Amino acid sequence: MKYAPPIGQEAQGEEAHYVDGNPELGILGSPVPAAAIEQGQRELLHVIKQAGLTPSSEDLTQLFRAIGKLISDKVPIATNETVGLVKGGANIDIGEDGTISLTGIDPWSVFPKRVPIAVDGVTFGGSDGRRAIMPGESEPRENWVKCDGGSDGQGGSVPNLQGRFILGASEDHKAGSTGGSETHAHSLTGTVGDTTLSVEQIAGHTHASYGSRYGQNASSPGSQFASDSGDRSNGGTQYTKATGGSLPHTHDLTGESGEALSLPPYYALSFIMRCA
Repeated sequence: MKYAPPIGQEAQGEEAHYVDGNPELGILGSPVPAAAIEQGQRELLHVIKQAGLTPSSEDLTQLFRAIGKLISDKVPIATNETVGLVKGGANIDIGEDGTISLTGIDPWSVFPKRVPIAVDGVTFGGSDGRRAIMPGESEPRENWVKCDGGSDGQGGSVPNLQGRFILGASEDHKAGSTGGSETHAHSLTGTVGDTTLSVEQIAGHTHASYGSRYGQNASSPGSQFASDSGDRSNGGTQYTKATGGSLPHTHDLTGESGEALSLPPYYALSFIMRCA
């Protein structure tokens, strides 16, 4: 629709304004061209007819209803890829000012399945004693199960996370594998240095003695001879020299230290998982 200015002010276009007449002051009102009335009516009729309504002089809400219907018919419902209308659904309230608020949402239902979470204050009960009773609640949730390696209630099992930390899977640590230990031991091996023993340090021992006889050698007067047989009246007791060279030796040293804890400081929480 194009703006139709008062008659005589066409050159001003949209800058021209309509004024009321005042007979007492001798002011004439703006003369209205037919287009100013006709164009507006035809635009409104077009909107009403496009909405499938029949124009009526008795229903002054047709334009309002027509606009609402056209929007709902022409504007698509919003999706993840398309901008459009958003409809209120379960637990979603839309105020008169268009504000959207969530009501009655179960916070535990927003967690995806098979995602273990650690919860403080959870207890257990239910059909098999393993169903989570959430903090502040009194009834067990059958679709939440303790991560203890048992059944998930859906034909499978849950991981056993009792007493365990979670390690990110890798080529060296495949998903679902277990390992580690709460304690570890330290081994101790070594060799002491060489040690030289003094005569006083070696074990006390004796050596066998032998006797000898001394006499004159008839073939060589003035000389003596020694013999280990015959008359020993002229002989004496003789001894060997001391044995042992005080050579160095080594001592092997082996041992094992006690076990040591390898756990860092921790705070234990119960792992649970939504399975249905």
